[in-house]
Amino acid sequence: MGFTAAGTSPTQTSTTQLAPLGFEMTIQNGDKGLLTYIYVHNPGALVETAMVVQRIDSGDSTDQIYTYKVAKSDANAITVQVVGVTHMALPAASYGFVVKKGIVTVTGQAAVVHNQPLKGGSAVGTVIHDDADSADQTFGQTLGGAASATTFDAYVNCMG
Repeated sequence: MGFTAAGTSPTQTSTTQLAPLGFEMTIQNGDKGLLTYIYVHNPGALVETAMVVQRIDSGDSTDQIYTYKVAKSDANAITVQVVGVTHMALPAASYGFVVKKGIVTVTGQAAVVHNQPLKGGSAVGTVIHDDADSADQTFGQTLGGAASATTFDAYVNCMG
């Protein structure tokens, strides 16, 4: 994938900020429709491919939550915390794009069933299907099933 009119590519990461945090880029993804990427900063450790990321929260109730500074999602991350899913590794102390909306590969915490609502798993950065149908806690839908904890395709629609 080449550079876009924005002067950067969704596959580019850098230790230097190349776009405004929260900048969104939408690109055609073949027959899978559109992918919306959002530009974020990972000030912490490496985040591997296919991981859910969320806003960083210091745990201090008087501290500001920085919307586009991200880390692997907490166990059982709730919908409003989730910014997107890494489509490639996001190195430590780097800037880059994550998928906010569209079909992307995610990491399952355990076996999943196709065509089910998707929510944060109990392991950091993972997802699980929501067989309880708690639609208010979901941010996507499983497109494929998996017999064990592995990666699979899903549709995500994160708040960003």
